[in-house]
Amino acid sequence: MSVAAVFAIAALPAWFAGCAFADAPTRDEEVVGDWPSYGADIASTKYSPLDQIDADNVAGLEIVWRWENADYELAERNPEASVNPNFQTTPLKVGDRLYTTTNLGQAAALDPATGAEIWRYEALAHGAGSLSTRANRGAAYWSGGGAERILLISGEHLVSLDAATGVPDSAFGEDGKIDLSIDPDPRVTRYFWTSAPLVVRDVVIVGSTFLAENRNWQKAPPGYVRAYDVRTGAIEWRFNPIPAPGTPGSETWEDGSEVYTGDANAWTMMSADADLGLVYLPLKTTTNDWYGGPRPGANL
Repeated sequence: MSVAAVFAIAALPAWFAGCAFADAPTRDEEVVGDWPSYGADIASTKYSPLDQIDADNVAGLEIVWRWENADYELAERNPEASVNPNFQTTPLKVGDRLYTTTNLGQAAALDPATGAEIWRYEALAHGAGSLSTRANRGAAYWSGGGAERILLISGEHLVSLDAATGVPDSAFGEDGKIDLSIDPDPRVTRYFWTSAPLVVRDVVIVGSTFLAENRNWQKAPPGYVRAYDVRTGAIEWRFNPIPAPGTPGSETWEDGSEVYTGDANAWTMMSADADLGLVYLPLKTTTNDWYGGPRPGANL
């Protein structure tokens, strides 16, 4: 079994044997030691206050369990599946469960102490997922009003799962999923994104890598960033990083280039400030990446 095929956890044997993981009731408040977001928290601080493993004892770490990426079992049942061994997922830790996603749009909950699989989301059976894709970076977690949800990008869909069971949330979108290739802009015909959604308050936000089948070096759909109600899947807002004609900044796109210029996608991880109610979007360049001749002006 290759290293890329497994998700492994390591610990100091003596410490791990006596480690008790907290129960996982609905968690409307963050718990010390949990890792409920890709970057630890929505601000993406990537910091943990835990200090049992440090520079003095890290050399004594040993692997205590391995979990094989669920994509390999899927490929055994679907010979046409192409498993990408580049496993980039950062698992979430909330209470007594780890949550992870796979490159083919599946998800699983694991016991942190033993690696035992608690549940697995079979994306293809749910009408989501893919048989071939790039690496996936992970999921988002939300809790409120007695409910817990895991949200992930699975193929072209945003999916909401019950965190305790892995069952799709029937109140979210259509049978627990939203088709992100559907948009009021007719130029949007596909959806692809490998990063994790971001939950801010009760809104789940998604970016994109591309929104059309074939890339045109001058014209393309703009990189819409969309936000959905985490309970119902109803769209809350849609942001176009390229200003529409007549809106502030459009005057910096000369010769009407704001109309046909695309991309400026938020293709990687976003961060947010829940107190201020702000989300911060890292954007790629607009079409074309390397040549801006067809879009004169400052292009704000």
